Amino acid sequence: ALAAIAGSAAAAQIDLTPYVDANLNTYFNGGVYPANGGPLTINGVDFNLNALPAGGTGIVQLAGGKPDSVDIAIGEFGVTSVYSIINSAFGEAPCNIGALTFHGSAGDTFVYNLVEGDNVRDHATTAFNISAPNVFGTHDFGDGDRLDAQQIILPVAFGAETLTSVTFTAVDGGNGNPFLAALTTSSGAVPEPATWALMLAGFGGLGALLRRRRAAALVA
Repeated sequence: ALAAIAGSAAAAQIDLTPYVDANLNTYFNGGVYPANGGPLTINGVDFNLNALPAGGTGIVQLAGGKPDSVDIAIGEFGVTSVYSIINSAFGEAPCNIGALTFHGSAGDTFVYNLVEGDNVRDHATTAFNISAPNVFGTHDFGDGDRLDAQQIILPVAFGAETLTSVTFTAVDGGNGNPFLAALTTSSGAVPEPATWALMLAGFGGLGALLRRRRAAALVA
């Protein structure tokens, strides 16, 4: 019974429709990218690329004359890790070109910096920054283009609260314009409060059963 109520991890693909403001298919050799968004799996993690109403794959492109930050609503409880697809329109290593800031319902925040040449790089394989040893995985579309995924493991405190939003920020310093193509959260590994109560009750019942068995053995 305890195993049944402990819960298992669940993934949620975040809808970026209200935030997309650019078409990935218009980027360098962008015809190799999906024509209308759709599912994409990188290193075993499922993402969903946004489909634009008039055709094309939508992304959230910051800096370069656009707003330098956007708040993305999440509303998922018990998120333990987040996977993003982020690349840059160009990039020079090593430069901090932006960040993802995670906001919890209990007031916790966590900042994940995007550093060219470390965990983010140019989407084109033929120019600018082409190295990023700490990306989580890559899907190479061929003909000079790719998308990279990042894995962000959140502090333990987020496992017991709701991840309310993520702020995607760009540093508009001319060293790379980051774009966000997809977000997937992983949650459920930490039980919700009601589940904790059931687990504690289960442990209490198990303790009482052991005490009764011990007493019966002593009498025997």
